Amino acid sequence: MGERNTMIRLARPVLAGAVACSLFFGASIVPGVSGTEGSAAGWKAALFGVPAAEAATAPQLTMTQESIVTAGVRQRSYVWSRTAKSGQQISTNVKVIIADLHNPNVRLDVMTGVDGQFAEKATVLHMAQTTGAVAGVNGDYFDTSLAEPSTLGPQVANAAMMATPAQGLTGMYAFGITKQNKPIIETFASQGVVTAANGQTYPLSGLNRVVSTLGNAIYMYDAAWGSATRAKDATPHTEALVVDGVVQSLHVGSRYGQQVPANGYILSAGGTGAEFLSKHVKVGDKLTAKASLVPVNPNLTYTENDFKMLIGGHTMLVIDGVPAAFTRDIGGIQGNGNTARTAIGFSKDARYVYLVTADHAADSVGPTLPAFQKLLIELGVWRAVNLDGGGSTTSVARPLGEFQAQLANAPKDGSMRRVINGIGVFSTATGPAALKGLLVDGPKLLWKGQTATYGVKAYDVNYNPLDPTKLGVPLQFKARGSSLKVDPATGVFTAAAGGSDTVVAYSGTVSEELAVDIIDRRLIQKLDVVPSKPPSAWSPGDAVKLTVKATLTDGRIGTVPAQLVQWQQFGAHGAIAGDTLAFAGFAEGASTAMLVARFDEFSAPLAVPVPQTRTTTLADFDAKAVEAAAEAYPAAMATAAVQLLGREEDKQLHLVYDFTKGDGATDAAAYATFGGANGIPFAGKAVGMQLDVFGDGKGGRLRAEFTDAAGAVQRVTLAEKVDWVGWRTVSVELKDFEARALKRVYMISKSQIAGEVVFDDLALIESQSQANADAPIAVSLAVGKKDVLVGGEPQKLDVAPLVSKERTFVPVRFVVDALGGAVDWDAATKKVTIRKDGHFIELWVGQTEMIADGARTASDVPPMLRDGRTLLPLRFVSEQLGLTVHYDAATRGITIQ
Repeated sequence: MGERNTMIRLARPVLAGAVACSLFFGASIVPGVSGTEGSAAGWKAALFGVPAAEAATAPQLTMTQESIVTAGVRQRSYVWSRTAKSGQQISTNVKVIIADLHNPNVRLDVMTGVDGQFAEKATVLHMAQTTGAVAGVNGDYFDTSLAEPSTLGPQVANAAMMATPAQGLTGMYAFGITKQNKPIIETFASQGVVTAANGQTYPLSGLNRVVSTLGNAIYMYDAAWGSATRAKDATPHTEALVVDGVVQSLHVGSRYGQQVPANGYILSAGGTGAEFLSKHVKVGDKLTAKASLVPVNPNLTYTENDFKMLIGGHTMLVIDGVPAAFTRDIGGIQGNGNTARTAIGFSKDARYVYLVTADHAADSVGPTLPAFQKLLIELGVWRAVNLDGGGSTTSVARPLGEFQAQLANAPKDGSMRRVINGIGVFSTATGPAALKGLLVDGPKLLWKGQTATYGVKAYDVNYNPLDPTKLGVPLQFKARGSSLKVDPATGVFTAAAGGSDTVVAYSGTVSEELAVDIIDRRLIQKLDVVPSKPPSAWSPGDAVKLTVKATLTDGRIGTVPAQLVQWQQFGAHGAIAGDTLAFAGFAEGASTAMLVARFDEFSAPLAVPVPQTRTTTLADFDAKAVEAAAEAYPAAMATAAVQLLGREEDKQLHLVYDFTKGDGATDAAAYATFGGANGIPFAGKAVGMQLDVFGDGKGGRLRAEFTDAAGAVQRVTLAEKVDWVGWRTVSVELKDFEARALKRVYMISKSQIAGEVVFDDLALIESQSQANADAPIAVSLAVGKKDVLVGGEPQKLDVAPLVSKERTFVPVRFVVDALGGAVDWDAATKKVTIRKDGHFIELWVGQTEMIADGARTASDVPPMLRDGRTLLPLRFVSEQLGLTVHYDAATRGITIQ
């Protein structure tokens, strides 16, 4: 565990990251830097290429994370901050994969498209996951407009040549690893020859190339091409299919219309090349075709047979630790603009390979190509070549303990582009090897009473993943302290007490720990109940999500798990399941309502306004009868009848309707019309209407018709579909107009249906006049006296107000009850709970700490007991309950209102 932990460091300058190389890769501190180890000033000069005095003004490269991918491979994350020419401060997010070529289990290779063929592009992540690469970046440039693209540069994968470079492109360099495991960056041309059975030869122009015009050339395509379409030239072709060195078919003036078999190749020829095949090649002949790579530098002797891998790139970026003169025009790759970049390079001692990406997404500003050169040098790269960038820039890496690579950078276009090839980093270590370490994953913050399970990843001595369920010694869990309890059979942890504890996963002598904070009431500063809609807008039947947010004493904010919250309801009705309240309405006669959430005895209220309305019965069809008549419209499509039925003291109005003669397109209606032409008038402020309805389940729409203050007709919908059978109360708000009379209730539908609905208890919901609201009540007391006036009426106290420690105390229950609140007493805990006008306060006798409206607070003096009664400091009454207090020092009289 100790070795792994040295590999995770956050937000440190590049110097610290450079020194860390010795921890994992060996003795070389910074590849390519030597002779300045003796001083910090020397290090800065070596890293940034400037004197130490100037380093403070140089761009700042800060390592934000460093992690092992596999033995010999690590991933680093940097933020590169600098000042743009405009003077603006900008930064770039940089990912660097570093591979140690001295590690025998590290291999770099080229990943190609889907199934290792050029024809179908793939994302770098797809290529890495299908080939088993532990890390990788995108590779060569390609023409994105072509359906069957090929690389622009050469390609050798798994020590076999897959493509020669495009002809006529100069200054395009390639990165390779020789069979002696040496990294090189050079530029190559191609040459080749076709030899017929009669000994005649013809130049071979290339292998697996996209060709727009064949001219007189012959090109070779093998199974890596992956497509039945080869040269794009529309002029007549001649193609020869060769399998195992023998010509299988010759297609003069036409194409071989299939893909190339795995053990063969196709020669595609035009002009004099086609004449050569027609004249010198016959079916059944032996034929050889050889494509080769030739270094442009005449002093080099490399061939394709010298490489384990080789991939094309673009211009040189860094040569011998300094910015290179660009070897190819950079205008076509937005060289002087800001975009995402990818490069590959190596260290001065040729030991380390760097795969570098710089993002251009969100707040990360991609570098210009000259700036990218500087970045690579700051990273310690000795030589580097530019790779495809922009939307192609992709970096992937396998997190420690995982079995597949994951996307590591932020692609420029928001998603990964499908590209033609990439550079993969592979681990060749045989496995699974011995267990090296574990990683514990799970919640680092729990709430008292919460249960949690923790996942574990395992890795071997080569830092490759192991299946934690198949370890030699079964994986087990324990808690380091006593705040967490674990079930050894299931591995489920329970947060039993607040504080800190540690989850420990172990297998034999290998273990890993995860620190866990456990929140209980002692760590909470404030609780808030957050409803999904304002309580003033709640209606019976609403489903309201209730989230309980906790602000901790250290400022953190979290959500209390719903299963740990206990609820109390005062004046409101509803079932609470999980975090959802099915609101059912208000208790009869309630003037105030409140929900109270509790977690570990820490409370938080949510005041729910009680509508100031009253329900007035317009008609119950027995004691309060109303004239009712039936109407139907249109007469040709609808019939209607109304009838009062039931016992004398409990009658209901039946509306029978028949729309079966309708045409299915026109609304038909059946009305129960009340009170003749004028309807049922009312004078109050109507805010709603409700009606008990026995449904017939036929699906018709139920509506009501009113007249407003101007005499205009207003219609509202009581139920979009009467799709129920049995009694149901329906209601509607009347907020868009001032209703003055109810004229009729009716069924309406385009469907050809017939049925019967029954009405009872037709009622109006009216707003109560504020003039009828109770006047504020005043309570008048005096220190040392039991006489009290409540609203002017004399009463007696059990315990008189008193003064203690220069504070005036009053009897809480009497005062709160007199002012319309409520007080509860818990003798076991000596806790007083006060509810009044949306306030909810809990305090304890002898303790200054209290919880007021969900917030932890304190009084300067604690509540006290006198003769079995709880007395509170007067200051508390005024501040926490929002009451007005007047104190007359001369008479020691107290008025609370």
